[in-house]
Amino acid sequence: MPAITEMTTEIRAFIQALEKIKQEQHLFEFLNGLDEEYSAQRSQLLLQSPLPTVEEACASLQQEEEQREVLNVHKVNTEASAMNIRGPKAGGYSSFGAAKTTKIDECKASGKKGHPARKCWTIVGYPKGHYKSIKQAGMYRKEGGM
Repeated sequence: MPAITEMTTEIRAFIQALEKIKQEQHLFEFLNGLDEEYSAQRSQLLLQSPLPTVEEACASLQQEEEQREVLNVHKVNTEASAMNIRGPKAGGYSSFGAAKTTKIDECKASGKKGHPARKCWTIVGYPKGHYKSIKQAGMYRKEGGM
């Protein structure tokens, strides 16, 4: 086979096509290595035209992961605050934290107004997922979080 002495347009096109195939192969390898929880994102990336680079796919997945973390934190906070939103028959409180009854209870254990001692989280324990619940379980470390 003779040596290539000059770059013609056909050779440039051939090299670009090889480079594109190589990049797509790296993308497929990367996406195949993802956990099943990212199958929806994998499908979305494969539907894009033109296909994203590995770097673009990685950036998209990192953004998705950050959003999931934010939503999980929000979900935990929502679950913890759900204790305050029960109706007056259950002895609950409004979403603004004020008692729905005419008498405002003051907790003798925590010294805070708005709940009776029998419903005080200091006494009965914090709900699952609340950061103070984690502290009580001894799993919380100040240096690195959990």
